Amino acid sequence: MIQVTISEEQLRAADACGSGLDMFAAIIDGHVDPVVRETRAITFELTPYAFVLIACSEHGGWLFGKGIVPMLSFNGANLARANLEGARLEGARLEGAWLARANLEGARLAGARLAGANLEGARLEGAWLEGAWLAGANLEGARLARANLEGARLEGAWLARANLEGARLAGARLARANLEGARLAGARLAGANLEGAIGLPEQVAT
Repeated sequence: MIQVTISEEQLRAADACGSGLDMFAAIIDGHVDPVVRETRAITFELTPYAFVLIACSEHGGWLFGKGIVPMLSFNGANLARANLEGARLEGARLEGAWLARANLEGARLAGARLAGANLEGARLEGAWLEGAWLAGANLEGARLARANLEGARLEGAWLARANLEGARLAGARLARANLEGARLAGARLAGANLEGAIGLPEQVAT
């Protein structure tokens, strides 16, 4: 597992905002280790649990974007039922990850790699998944109402009984996807590739 060190000096050099610096200072000042308080730096293992906490934090996206916390591969990680509401996970590598019944409502997953991931029953209402790679993913019963899936790769994905009402699917690639029982009312499918898709409602198929 990768160890990550974050220091006050590093945050200042990256032009961290005042609230972020204040939060970090509070963590450091309250730490039990005197070395941490003296060096104004903290080291931790970037476990899947730590990754989730950072991704869901107010400043998680900034930490990933600045490279202070690396966006590691969590391919195959078990994040079932994890609360990732509003998480900043742009470009995350989660291929084959287990995210069944996870809460990803409003999460930002543009460009994320989720091929073969298990998202059965996951909450993805209003999530941002533009250009995400979801080929072969299991999204059975997933709640994707109002999600942005423009340009997403969903070839061979299992979307049976998924709620896609009001979802934005323009330019999405849904070839060979299973949409049996999926709810598509109000979904925007302009330019979507539906070749060989299974279970399309008649009004969509025609």
